[in-house]
Amino acid sequence: MDDADTQATCPSELDLIAATLAGKEPPEVTIPKDFENRLLDGNQVTAMLQLQMQNQISQETLLKILAEGEILPPYIDIDDEILKTKDAMEEQFDLQLEQAEAHMQMQSDNTPEQSAGGVSSGKGASGATKGSGTLPTPLRPGKHAE
Repeated sequence: MDDADTQATCPSELDLIAATLAGKEPPEVTIPKDFENRLLDGNQVTAMLQLQMQNQISQETLLKILAEGEILPPYIDIDDEILKTKDAMEEQFDLQLEQAEAHMQMQSDNTPEQSAGGVSSGKGASGATKGSGTLPTPLRPGKHAE
């Protein structure tokens, strides 16, 4: 057994022995395997945000990384944050939908009635199409040439 394994397992075994002697349930001990500083710098946070925005990692994974990197305070509950952001996104979507419907209603109220003309009247309505349908130029007479 090497030193890393010894350091990771000895406290658990000691707690188990102590709990057995005391007649109580042993506590759960978690010791990180790496003792390096896990703080995130600005570049790492930016990289993680980009991964999340590109759907390469989930929002939950991003929040866990930020919590482990001590960007998020320990009192933040990740599941609550996810629910809050989902609720906020739904509210924003509903608001945008209402605004779009109101905008469409305003446009339909302000649109004048269709007047007669266009292809529903005149020679165009009977299928008469002379020329190529282009504007007249010195080399081409255009669609209205006789």
